[in-house]
Amino acid sequence: MINRAISIYESLFSDPITIEIRFRYATTAPNGTPFPQGAVSQSLTATYMAPWNLYINELRADATTSNDNLAIASLPGSALSANIVAASANARAVGGNTPPDMFANGTIGPRRAL
Repeated sequence: MINRAISIYESLFSDPITIEIRFRYATTAPNGTPFPQGAVSQSLTATYMAPWNLYINELRADATTSNDNLAIASLPGSALSANIVAASANARAVGGNTPPDMFANGTIGPRRAL
């Protein structure tokens, strides 16, 4: 099922990036803290903050398909906020310098600017 989902997404996008997804079965967080009552899963991701204009300019520069151009045409004419918060994989997809930075034990490594 996981490989099928990956195959579907690979067919939809042409940006060559590597994303590491770690799956583990446990009743605790990576640091051993039990999940709250009623919780059955947890998703962790590291994020980066970038100035709106920097991120949008990288997004525009990354456009290679008609779908990219259609998406860019729908962007607002002015910034919706001062910054954009993006997951490391999302920032890499538009050319940012955001290496994977979450480790198997749930800790987050050193950050780099977009």
